Amino acid sequence: SRLKCARAEACEAAACIEALKAVGVVKPDQAERVLELLWRACAMLTQLQRVGR
Repeated sequence: SRLKCARAEACEAAACIEALKAVGVVKPDQAERVLELLWRACAMLTQLQRVGR
């Protein structure tokens, strides 16, 4: 479903940001702001997916 794909993409983006933070490409404080939004999006999409069943 579209929600499942959107959730997977948001989680993949979060994983990429975490990897970039780990190797020092992005500053930790900047990464954390983006990660907070991405994980919130993942959680929201998970809940929407459950409601849609």
